[in-house]
Order: sequence, then structure tokens, then C-alpha cells
Amino acid sequence: MNLVHQWAVRYARQGIAVIPMIRQKKRPLIRWKTYRSVMPTEEILATWFATQFPDANLTAVLGRHSNLFAVDVEGLKSKIELGTRALREAESRLGGPQEADPNGELPQ
Repeated sequence: MNLVHQWAVRYARQGIAVIPMIRQKKRPLIRWKTYRSVMPTEEILATWFATQFPDANLTAVLGRHSNLFAVDVEGLKSKIELGTRALREAESRLGGPQEADPNGELPQ
């Protein structure tokens, strides 16, 4: 079992549907829409990552089934603006900057 296959199994066991994709590209190697609502079995993962596409990377199928979503932000200006807005929102909800204790816990 190669490393990508191992990670695919780990993600699937955590309820995250993953599929094989072409390395360095955002293109799946299979028809993926089925996996928006069905989790690939470990047998299917083995077929994909050990047999059919041993050099593939993996990607998560986003949506309700995996309980994941992503925001794709293009351009430095947009990234800075999004980061600034997120920081302001966090500070307003938390009442300002928060410092974690040595265990990484935030004050209650």
C-alpha cells in the first residue's frame, strides 16, 4: 500500500470521500459525482490507488457527505482582503486578540 493509498483509507475512515486525481492538476481521474453521496469502499480505494492509478494524488469530494467546503481565492489582493476580514470577524466575536495558554487553550 503506497502512502497516498494509506491516506485515502485514513480519510475514508474519518468520513471524508476521496478520489484519485492527476498530480499537480485539479482534474479527477474518475467520474466523481457519485461520491458526493456515496463513500468509496476500501476495496474501491485499493483498486484506484494501488492498481489503476498508483501515481495519483488524492482530493476530497466536498459537500454535505464529507462535511467539507472550500473557498478558492485568486490573487494576492483578494487573499489579503479575505484574511483581514476574517481577522476582524474573529476579533469581534472573541472580543479582541486572544492569547492561548501553554497548552494551547484559549481563555473561557
